[in-house]
Amino acid sequence: MVVHVSSGFSALALAMVMGRRREFGEVSIEPHNIPLTLLGGALLWFGWFGFNGGSALAANGLAANAIVVTNVAAMVAAAVWMLASWAGGSLVR
Repeated sequence: MVVHVSSGFSALALAMVMGRRREFGEVSIEPHNIPLTLLGGALLWFGWFGFNGGSALAANGLAANAIVVTNVAAMVAAAVWMLASWAGGSLVR
C-alpha cells in the first residue's frame, strides 16, 4: 500500500503542477506509436502472469486461479480501452 499511495499522490501533485494539456478537448490525443504501445502492454501482461502466479509460491490451484484472473482482467481492460478510445474519438471530431 505504501508504494501505491506514495506514487498516486506524487502523480496527483505532478498533474496539479503541470495543469491541463494544450489543446485539451480540441484535438484527439491518441498514442503516437501504436506498435510500441501494444508491445508495452503485451510485456506488462506477460510479466503480471509471473508476478501474480508466482505469489502463490507453488504450482497449485491458487496459482492457476491468479493467472486466470490476471488474464481476464487484462482482457477486460483492453476491451474498455478500445471502447473508450472509440467513444472519445467520435466526440472530438
